Amino acid sequence: MALAFSPDSRTLYAGSTHVPLQRYVVDPGRAVSLVCARSGGTDLTRAQWRTYFPEAPYRRLCT
Repeated sequence: MALAFSPDSRTLYAGSTHVPLQRYVVDPGRAVSLVCARSGGTDLTRAQWRTYFPEAPYRRLCT
């Protein structure tokens, strides 16, 4: 029911009537590490990158 970012935009808070307040750290570096770990350390191909991130220039993130 409610979402809010901390003043420094590094934490997201979420809560509702039936769920206690949850805190999530917003860390792009950690997100990249987790995605690379899940993919087995393999970068997306250029075609895959265009599918998921059409507005962003291609980058190798996992190697």
